[in-house]
Amino acid sequence: MVDPTNIRVIFGMKLRQLRSEQKLSLARLSSMTGLSASYLNEIENGKKYPKVEKIIQLAQALGVTYDELVSQKLDREHNYLERFLHSPAMQKFPFELFGITVYDLVSLVPEAPKEGNALVRALVDTARAYDMRVENFLHTALRCYQEIKENYFEDVEEAVDEFRDHYGWSKNEQVSCELLYDILKQDYKFKIDEGLLSKNEHLKKLRSIWIGGAQPQLLVNKKFTAVQKAFVAGRELGYQWMKLKPRGHCSPDIEVESFEQVLNAFKASYFASALFMNRERMREDLQAFFSRETWDEKAFLSLIDSYGVTHEMFFFRLCELLPKFFGLKRLHFLRVDKRADSGEFELVKQLNMSQVPIPTGLDLREHFCRRWLSIRIIQDLQKRSKKTNAIAQVQRSKSIKADKEFFCICVARRLVLTPGELSSMTIGFQVDSALKRVVKFWNDESITKDFIGETCERCPLTPEECSERAAEPSVYEAEQRLVSQRRELKRLIAEGN
Repeated sequence: MVDPTNIRVIFGMKLRQLRSEQKLSLARLSSMTGLSASYLNEIENGKKYPKVEKIIQLAQALGVTYDELVSQKLDREHNYLERFLHSPAMQKFPFELFGITVYDLVSLVPEAPKEGNALVRALVDTARAYDMRVENFLHTALRCYQEIKENYFEDVEEAVDEFRDHYGWSKNEQVSCELLYDILKQDYKFKIDEGLLSKNEHLKKLRSIWIGGAQPQLLVNKKFTAVQKAFVAGRELGYQWMKLKPRGHCSPDIEVESFEQVLNAFKASYFASALFMNRERMREDLQAFFSRETWDEKAFLSLIDSYGVTHEMFFFRLCELLPKFFGLKRLHFLRVDKRADSGEFELVKQLNMSQVPIPTGLDLREHFCRRWLSIRIIQDLQKRSKKTNAIAQVQRSKSIKADKEFFCICVARRLVLTPGELSSMTIGFQVDSALKRVVKFWNDESITKDFIGETCERCPLTPEECSERAAEPSVYEAEQRLVSQRRELKRLIAEGN
C-alpha cells in the first residue's frame, strides 16, 4: 500500500516540474485553471491533493493526460527518488515527531534534479552499504527521539501513578512477580505459561511472547529469574493499561512493522521500569547516595537490590530520571556484551546524550578501546569466582581526541539465558558544573583516571603508551598518510606560486 504522504509529494513534484518546464508562474497557472496560487503552492509542497475535477483542469492546462499526472511513476531522471520515497524505511519513518515532512527531504530535487538525484542515490547506496535494515533504522529513530525528549516521558510516568493509585500501592511498596501475574490473570484474563518457550528450539532464547485472542496468552522464558519475569509481566501490563497499539508479539521484537510498534514497545518497557522504581522514592535515594563523599561499591549494589530489579533495569531508570530531576543531561548509556563463543565485545545498546565518541555502524567491526570501563569491568568479572554475579566500578575518562572528561559508573554481571556470557551496563556523564554539584564523590582520589579512545584501529597511542591494544591502528595510520599527502600538496602548490 502506497503511503498517502508520498502520493501527495510525488504529485506535487510532477506538477512543479511540468510548470517549470513550460515556464509558467503560479499566477499564470492559476489564471489558466481557476485555482488559487496559494492552493497550487500547497499542492506543489505536498500538503494538498486535488480532487478529480481539479486534476483534470491541471492536466488540460499543462497539456498532459490525467493518467500521466496522477501516475506514481517518476521519469528516468528521478527514478532513484521514487525508490527512496517507496522504500520501507521512508514509508515507516515518523517524520512528524521530528517536525519535518517527506517533502522537506526531497524539495531540492525539482530545483536541481541532477544534483538532488545524486544526493538521493548516495543515501540509497549508503543505506545498502551499511546493511541498514528497517528495524535498525526505526530503532535509531527511537534513540534520536529519546534524546530530543531528554529520555523522560511524563505521560508514561502519569500512567504508572494512576496504575499504582488504582491498586492502592504506596511509592515504597515492592512489586512482586506473583502480584503482577495475578493482575494479568484476574483483571485481563491472561493465561501465563513458563514452559512452552523452552520446548521450541527456535524461540527458546526469546524473553516472552504475547498471543492475543479471547483469552490472551503470555509465554515467559522459564530460565528467567523472578525479577526478570516480573519485568515481563510489568511490561505486558504497560501495554494493557495504556492500550498501546500496534504492538509486536515477542520480546525482543523479531517482526518490526512500524515506528509506532517500536515506540510502543519502548513505552511498555518504560512503564515497567517506572512501576518498579517510583520516581519520588528513587529521587530521594539517589540524592542521598550522590551526597556521599567517596564512592562505595557495596552501597551502590545494595541500592539496586533494594528495588528488587535487575542491574539493567536500574540503569535504564537512571537514564530516565537523572536528566529531569538532577540536571545531568549530558549522559550516555552503554551495554556491552562479551560473547562466550567468540570472545568478542559487542556494543548491544546505547543512548548518547553527552556526545561521547561512541563508534557505531561499520565501526562495530573494529575493536573497542580496552580502556573503556565497560570493557575493563567485564575482564575483571571474568577473573573472579563464578559465585560473584555482579561487580560495580567507577572511572574518570578523558577522550584522547577531544578535550572532554567523562565520569562513568558501571556494573558487570553474568547473563542468565546465555551461560558463559558477560555483560556490562555503563552510565557516563560529562564532567561539568552540574555533575560536580550533584555527585559529591566525583573527585574521590581512589577513582581510576585514564585516557580512552574509540577503537584500537583509530587510536594514535604508541605501543609504549598503551599495552592493551587489541589491533593495529590501521585507520589512524591511513588518516595520517592522507594528512601528510595534503600537507605536501599544499607545500608544492605554494612553491609553484
